[in-house]
Amino acid sequence: MRISTHNALQIVIVKPGATDLDEQRRIVGSLDVPLSESGEQQAKDAAARLCDVKLKAVYSSPSLAAQQTAVQITLDRRVKVRVDANLKNMDHGLWHGREIDELRCNQPKLVRQWEENPASVCPPGGESIAELLPRVDALLKTVSRKHKSGTVVIVAADPLASVIASRIDDQQKVAPVMQSKARCGTHKTLKLNPELAF
Repeated sequence: MRISTHNALQIVIVKPGATDLDEQRRIVGSLDVPLSESGEQQAKDAAARLCDVKLKAVYSSPSLAAQQTAVQITLDRRVKVRVDANLKNMDHGLWHGREIDELRCNQPKLVRQWEENPASVCPPGGESIAELLPRVDALLKTVSRKHKSGTVVIVAADPLASVIASRIDDQQKVAPVMQSKARCGTHKTLKLNPELAF
């Protein structure tokens, strides 16, 4: 994989490998669960896709699955995993551990609103996108202050990963973000505009 690095800071957002909850189509959110067996392979595959990329730093969510994925990425590199509390995933409150299909049946209007305009919904007893944004901005400010160029990896699960991508893309509207096991272990590369104010 080739990533352009002409004096720009590249951010590679890597989604952790799957957990058992992902595989059961349950909402993980900020629950701290390890990678499943297939999630371990997804983490190794993600690391393999980035093996030719020179990394300046790897930041990880405090979640166990994210840290396990980040460790795979840093194996055989002189880069340490930096666990950052600002990367704690969104608190889904009463939705934690619930099956996505169950929520669609029991709370169809709320789930549809979440999918169409996630910034307008706060999961019952959880955290809204508006409450999440200050943490995302603090993280991006730290990263852009410490690293002016090169490539930095951020390991975070959805919906946090999608919120980070939206902020880097300077989008006013956050893209719909319902977790999907099909996206576990994938990554997206973005250029961080140094002129964005966080």
